[in-house]
Amino acid sequence: MGVQVVFEHLGPDGSWTRYDEATCALLEASLRQSPNGAVRLANLPFEVRFGENARSAKMPTPDTRMMQVNVNNENSRVVRRREEGATVQVRIPGN
Repeated sequence: MGVQVVFEHLGPDGSWTRYDEATCALLEASLRQSPNGAVRLANLPFEVRFGENARSAKMPTPDTRMMQVNVNNENSRVVRRREEGATVQVRIPGN
């Protein structure tokens, strides 16, 4: 059991929404390949921008240095990366 990397974007209501597993894998691979790059999300008008490229006409670079940008109108959301550890159940035998 290992650590799972997840990416989430911050909605206007202040809640974090997790990307699906395939998108998380795409974002992790893209971030590793180009820490200051961007990746377009399939079949959506969004791209996620990293590092020095994490900026848009409507938002300065966030502390996370990642943002999702609508390429049609520059609406932007902060993106974060987190690691989740696996949960393990341990049974301790009685005496």
